[in-house]
Order: sequence, then C-alpha cells, then structure tokens
Amino acid sequence: MWEVAVKSFHTVDRRIVDVEHATDEEFQTWIASQGIPVDEEGISEWVFEDRVGVINHALRFGVNLNFAEDNPVSNTSTNEDSSEVFECPTSASEAI
Repeated sequence: MWEVAVKSFHTVDRRIVDVEHATDEEFQTWIASQGIPVDEEGISEWVFEDRVGVINHALRFGVNLNFAEDNPVSNTSTNEDSSEVFECPTSASEAI
C-alpha cells in the first residue's frame, strides 16, 4: 500500500505531488489523464484506500501509469486502452 502512496505524478501545472497528499481534484485529473474510467462525472472525494485500490487494479492488469519517477519532464500522456481493464462483468460467471 505504501509503495503506491509515495508514488508521485505531475499535476496540470507541472508540480509534482504524491498519491497520498494530492488533492481530490489533482488525483481525479491525473487518473482521467491516464485513461482510467472510474466515473463519467469524476469522483469528488478520493479516500486513500480508493486511490491505492484503483492504482493497484490498473497495475495488476498491466496498465502503464505515468508516474513522475518514471517521467520527470511531463506526465500528461494518456493510456487509450485502459477502459477494458475496468469494465464490470455482466454476470457472476464472467467475474470468475
């Protein structure tokens, strides 16, 4: 959990902020820029466990998230194909 909490990303104004201390708006903007479809209207309040959970889910499925540690200049590129990682199965048998 803490390995993810200390990961940093670039904000829109190119500041570097870590996952734990980012504002809800900063985190939502970064998640959207990574192509992770969590909610059409965004999530207004990101609790710490949800931040870690969505990042771990993406990483588990091979989504290449752009962290500041990996890209010190810019963090504005997007992942176009992440949406299928976050699709909900339509039946219980698909979830298995």
